[in-house]
Amino acid sequence: MQKNIVNIFKISIVFLFIVYMTLFTSGITGFYEYQNKQKKDLTEEQIKKFEEDIKNGVAIDLEKYIDNGSKNYQNNFSSLGSTLSNTVSKIVSSSVDKTFDTLIKFVEQ
Repeated sequence: MQKNIVNIFKISIVFLFIVYMTLFTSGITGFYEYQNKQKKDLTEEQIKKFEEDIKNGVAIDLEKYIDNGSKNYQNNFSSLGSTLSNTVSKIVSSSVDKTFDTLIKFVEQ
């Protein structure tokens, strides 16, 4: 029983370290900042179009200037990434639940 708990703890620590390194790497590579810059640039483009239409006296429809993200960039690689992300999320969630359940049982004894 004691070895089993130690093994689960070691596996959990290694898994959490891998998750941390993945998030750390995505932060360093600037992926999140790049996405925000793209959104900002798109918004600035829409503002310029809006201002130009006001100058030209064009009828204004706000829906015309709002981007709902209708572009689909889905491909096999992104589908694989999405599937992998969902799978890892489920595994992490169940692992954390089981770890805390085990810790609760340990504390209650």
